[in-house]
Amino acid sequence: MAKPNRKMKIKREFRSFLKAKQCCHDGSKGFYGLYPLSARCLNKCDLKKHDGWILLDTTPLGRFPILDTREFLDLLICSVPDLKPPTPKQMERILQFIQEHEKTLISCIGAHGRTGTVLAIWLYLHEPEGDPILKVRERYCKEAVESREQALFIYDFLKLEPNHKLLSELDLIEPWPKMKWW
Repeated sequence: MAKPNRKMKIKREFRSFLKAKQCCHDGSKGFYGLYPLSARCLNKCDLKKHDGWILLDTTPLGRFPILDTREFLDLLICSVPDLKPPTPKQMERILQFIQEHEKTLISCIGAHGRTGTVLAIWLYLHEPEGDPILKVRERYCKEAVESREQALFIYDFLKLEPNHKLLSELDLIEPWPKMKWW
């Protein structure tokens, strides 16, 4: 029997990674007017039950090429790279947008990292006790807030001292190192 090559092993690991992140956030459960929606569950969400939609990544729109929400939804598009937090200016605009609407959807791809970052801040602003990352992971999803950079942004934005012990215990993704190819 032939040994699996490196490429096949990487593909297998990637497939198992994708299967592990199969939770569905369909916009039905929210916190203080903010409703997380993952791209994979976009077809399960009744968009007309909401009056605002924050897109942290425009990829979800690609799932419905004919989707036109202008008649019933205000859109706020804040392009935030994967595994990164929004800028402080984007975060201020996001918070303002949420306050201007009664039921606001918020989306990135899986509704974990970027969405979880915003949700952690939003929850803490309404319930300012405990750790914001633990709170969002307990109340929303154990995958919320994916990277160390997102976690540090939450503490910085909320003017909290980072919980370094907690950060070392959480399963957070470190950004890919920049590589020189030539």
